[in-house]
Amino acid sequence: MSYLTLALINVGLEGETKYQLSEYMNYNFSFRTRKPSSDDMSYYKLYLVGLESLRTVSVVHSSVFHSGRIQIKFMEMAKELLEIEFIRTNSSIFTERMYIILQWLHDRMHILGGHAYFVPVEEEYSTLIINTCYIHYNWERMFNSEKTTIQEFWINDKNSIPVPMMNITDVFRYYDDARTLTEIVFLPFEGQDIYAVIVLPNRLITVEYLLSYIDSISIHRWLRYSTVKEVNVMIPKFKIFNMIDLKQPLNHFNVTRLFSQKYADMSKMMIDPGYLNSYFQFASIDIQESGAHVMGEPRVDSNEFQDTEEQIIDNDSSEAHVPIINFHVNRPFIFYVFERSNELILFFTVVTTPEIAEK
Repeated sequence: MSYLTLALINVGLEGETKYQLSEYMNYNFSFRTRKPSSDDMSYYKLYLVGLESLRTVSVVHSSVFHSGRIQIKFMEMAKELLEIEFIRTNSSIFTERMYIILQWLHDRMHILGGHAYFVPVEEEYSTLIINTCYIHYNWERMFNSEKTTIQEFWINDKNSIPVPMMNITDVFRYYDDARTLTEIVFLPFEGQDIYAVIVLPNRLITVEYLLSYIDSISIHRWLRYSTVKEVNVMIPKFKIFNMIDLKQPLNHFNVTRLFSQKYADMSKMMIDPGYLNSYFQFASIDIQESGAHVMGEPRVDSNEFQDTEEQIIDNDSSEAHVPIINFHVNRPFIFYVFERSNELILFFTVVTTPEIAEK
């Protein structure tokens, strides 16, 4: 979501401010790992494809809080393309500005308790961007809650915690990547060409090491060469609530002028001189037997694995008495939400400490 918003903000920039952000986005394209087209319309359309895919499995909100006046044309475009809200908070009283911002956050992320978050807003205030994303879907084949048991999850070689471990045995796409010493299982979402990708590294390697090798191309390759197997999947319930301050990583990649009161040029976006104070992204996901906070009956589709696209290789399933593969996620892992048709990573998180079981 952050890249979608930055792509739009980039339209409102000029000069060196625009150049810095454009350079960053060209080489850090979050959804695909190839450089976007130089054609601006194609460039933004591809971002919008990502947004529409994300919205099929999540609830997304974006807002620009601003003290100065916004260009009308820019505001209309932003509302039409990304449904961005513009909220003018030009009060000179710091606590009043904070109340407006926290109330907006609480209304859209009430499941997290938005008021519990501290949003560090500077006294010298111009513009603030906040995104919220709450993953929301059903599994194609739901876990049976009666099979959820308390199991040990190993945080490291010496320490473990008791966690509620979900359990299902069914046919899923599975891949064993000998190159990265990683096992991967694809859990389909209901009614979508979208998968939860569970990436479990070997005990000999760390999640941090593995992350440097994973992008949308590698996930697509795993999916393409995966085989349909009977798999016993055991995965812990987990909740991820995080707030990311994007200012520091953007500064690290030389996007500095946008955040400078002296040098920022936002003249195509703002009537009054302005700059970006901060950019925060709130994301949450709550994995349970039914999916993520959605209850319902599982849908049975006998044609699910009869792929119509050539990009997934068919596998010979004629073997008799193939043993069940045990995919037991009892150590740190990576969780991706991946759309197959457009090869998009819609969401990812590293899970190191799942939900601790209640005693």
